[in-house]
Amino acid sequence: EMIREFGPCMETRGASREEERAKESLIYEKLQNSRQRGYIMAKLDEIDMKILSALNRDASISIPKLSNDLGINLSVAYSRIKRLIRRGIIEHYTITVNEDKLGMTASAIAGINLDPKNREQILDEIMKMDSVRLLREVTGRFDLIVNLRGASLDELHKAVYDIIGKIPGVQHAEVFMEVARKTPVVNYRLQD
Repeated sequence: EMIREFGPCMETRGASREEERAKESLIYEKLQNSRQRGYIMAKLDEIDMKILSALNRDASISIPKLSNDLGINLSVAYSRIKRLIRRGIIEHYTITVNEDKLGMTASAIAGINLDPKNREQILDEIMKMDSVRLLREVTGRFDLIVNLRGASLDELHKAVYDIIGKIPGVQHAEVFMEVARKTPVVNYRLQD
């Protein structure tokens, strides 16, 4: 199953094996459709991967410094980046906000089970919440995994149980408070 860190995978509460298979089939169908629309991996090489890795670490790096760090010609770096943007591999440049310094020192992940009939309303309500940072639809024990950030664990506990848990169609909500976080350095590599 896709989510292993939350313990043993179980069927979604109240969902039959057929419903679970239908959900996985929908995911497979979306993948196939994305391939038909041309979202398959473009032909890339090691230089492209090194550029992507460096920009992922620090998107504010100057192109001259990037080309020097990677040992490639400046014009090659410019043209490669333009090509990566044109192909849609680089979608946008962004910043990372240190939310701890903004007073949002608590993090949590919530697992949500929902009634499929209320799916759109539930997703809309969750996405309106200030504390929500990311929402994923998944297979396995939960239907949704929601990343939250706030000023205190109590605030996040209330967000999950008093707000999300009371949205019509939410069948079960479970919160996992973050006690530590490690972010690995991402180095992109060519796929075989």
